This record gives sequence, C-alpha cells and structure tokens, in this order.
Amino acid sequence: MKTRFLFSLLMLVASAAVAKTVVLSPDVPLAEQMTLPNTTYVLKNRFDLKGKTLVLPANAKLSVEEGGCICNGKVTGTLKNKQVDIRWFGASVSDAKYNAEAIENASRMGTQVLIPSGTFVLSRSVSIQTKDLVLLGEGASSLLKVLKPMRILDVLPESDGLTVQSIAFQGVGSKTEASYLIYVGHNSAGVRVSDCVFDGGTGGILVDYESRDIDVGRCVFRNMVYIPGAGLATGGNYAAGGAGGYGVVFQQMHVSQRHPQGRVGVTNGTIHDCVFEATVIRHAVYVQTSTHIKVYNNTIYGTTEMNDQDILTDLLERPLTDEQFRRIDVRKHTTLADVAMCFRGCEDVVVKNNTVHSGLGFIRGTTDKDGRKATRFVVKGNQVDQMPAKATDREILNLNFVDSPVLTKNRFERKQR
Repeated sequence: MKTRFLFSLLMLVASAAVAKTVVLSPDVPLAEQMTLPNTTYVLKNRFDLKGKTLVLPANAKLSVEEGGCICNGKVTGTLKNKQVDIRWFGASVSDAKYNAEAIENASRMGTQVLIPSGTFVLSRSVSIQTKDLVLLGEGASSLLKVLKPMRILDVLPESDGLTVQSIAFQGVGSKTEASYLIYVGHNSAGVRVSDCVFDGGTGGILVDYESRDIDVGRCVFRNMVYIPGAGLATGGNYAAGGAGGYGVVFQQMHVSQRHPQGRVGVTNGTIHDCVFEATVIRHAVYVQTSTHIKVYNNTIYGTTEMNDQDILTDLLERPLTDEQFRRIDVRKHTTLADVAMCFRGCEDVVVKNNTVHSGLGFIRGTTDKDGRKATRFVVKGNQVDQMPAKATDREILNLNFVDSPVLTKNRFERKQR
C-alpha cells in the first residue's frame, strides 16, 4: 500500500513538472511558440494567421486576456478548457469579418462553445460537423444575425450530438430564396435546440432526412416568409406549390430518379413548449414521413383573414385577378395560410395539450408525396379556438389515415360572427 502511494505521489509531481505556462509573444509566429503539450498558453494579443492553419498541441489550454484572439485562419486540435469563447478566435460585435470562422474554430476546440451577449453579424453561414458539441448563449441578448437570405447555422450531414441553447437567430426572408435559420443535414442524431428565438428567414429549423433523436423545446418562432409557388399564379384556390413560412420542419427525401427508394424523415422527434407567433405564415409544424413523433404543450397563433387582398398581394408581390380571388374566397383562408400542423405519411404520432388561436385549421394528416398514408395518431387534450365560423370539424381536423386516430378531450371553437 505504501509503495503504491509513493508511486502515485511521484507521478503527480512528474505531471506538475511537465505542465508549463507560456506567455505568447506578439513578435513570434504562433506555430513556433505553441509546440509543447500539456501547456497553458497565455494569449494577450491579436494574432493574424493570414489564412493558414494552426494545429494546437495535445492537451493545450488557453488563458485569454481582454483583446487576445487568434483570427484569419483555421485552428484545429482540442483544448482542455471546459468552455471556449468565440471571441478568442476573432468574433466581434463591431466587425463581421471573422465571426462565422470564429464559431467554426471554437467548435473544433472543445465540447462547449460560448456565444456571449452581443449582436454578432455573419458574413456567411456557420458550417459545423458536430460530435457532442454545445453551443451556449446567454439568452436573447446573444444574437447571431445575417443581412441577406442565408442559413445561419448549417449542421453538416451525419453530425452526432449537438445542443443549441439560449441563442437568438435573426434571419432575412426572401420570397425567392430559401434560408432556414438552422439546417440540420441528413443522417444526423442527438440534436437538441432549446430556449432559442428564431426571427425571419424561410423557417426556423429544418431537419433533413433519416435523422433521429431530435428535440426542439421552449423556443419562439416569428416572421417566417412564405415563398409562393404556382398555385395562386395559375388560378389555384390556395397558396399551393410554394415553400417556407414554417416553424419546424422534419423533411423526407422524395422518390426521384436519383433516389428511387426515397428516404424517410425523422425517427424519434419531439417539439414541445414552443410559441409560434402569428407571423409564421404557413405551418408551425410540418413533418414528412417520420415515426415516433411527439408534439405537445405548444402555443400557435393565427392572424387576420387570408382572403384579404392586401395580405395576398404582399405575400405574392403581384396583384391577383378577380377570378383568382373568387377561387381563394371559396376556402375563406386565414393566416396561418394553412393548418397549424401538417403530418404527411407519418406513423406513431402523439399530439397533445397544444393551444391554437385562429388560423385555418388545426391538423392535417395525409399521404406523403410517395403515396404513404399517415397512421397511428393520438390527438388528445388540445384547445383550438377562433377557427373560421363556417369551418367544419373535418376542415379543422383533416385526417386521411390508414386507421382511425385516437381523439380524446379536444376542444374546438369557432369565431362568432
């Protein structure tokens, strides 16, 4: 026992002897200074990598003083710091030049990345491949913002383990170009988004096909822009053929020449305790060919009537003919321009304890584009009010299923006129 204790003590002393602290000199290239493993490097100045890549030694640690940062290049390696601040790699509220790069570099350094309070404008999308990564903000004051239509956070396919928490995302909507604020690439897993605000863009969050274990909770969605398609332009009776205007999307890959078998959407997805404001134009929740989905405790707001000429002209950026308006008026649309939640070809879905105020309807459950019908739905304890006065139960709850859904304790109310 005594021999083992002495050996452990000697190892501890040896480790302490190896550990070092190096104050980085502003006059020597970092690649020449940062060479020792198990070392704390004190960063007091701004270092410009001039487009080159810096590889950090094993078990390095940064001690950063105000104004110290490494920018204009790619940094790889792993830091021992529990939390990595994007400002260490050149992020600034006064200059957008390196903000996207700084987030990417920080994401490669450790498991927790801090987005501090402030407005960080991005000149391009942030592209990351995740493995057990946390992007942590300080609430709505931690704002990532773009000045033109683009994704803010582009999570690359086959990422595994991502938490995005307490960050605000400010996008720019376009009626011709899609720009989801968080885009999760296909075959990703273990994505958690919570306590975030999504404002602007085509939609808040889109999760691509064959992803699994997705959780979106306690988020706010507003000002999503609808991209019109051919429906209204060709005399259709509703805004068909378009895209966007969504809060959260779980997306399948449709059958095509390139993908003859198609691809399913999300397996094990949850959307809960979110608020979708009246400015989400189309579906708050849009889920395609997904299984084991739970949607609960959300609040969704509609707005004024869709058959208002000013609203439609603004959506489409072109006037409509009298005949087109007569066709639209048949449906008496309200915006939400469609039902609050749309499930296409989904299986094993629980929708419970949600509240929907106004809009055209509550749920549509139907076939997907490849002909698969929805099945095994439980719709329970939902409150739906201020629906159109003449709306039928089927219009509010439009279900075209293989089997009969379980419907219990739902309450539907129409507008009084």
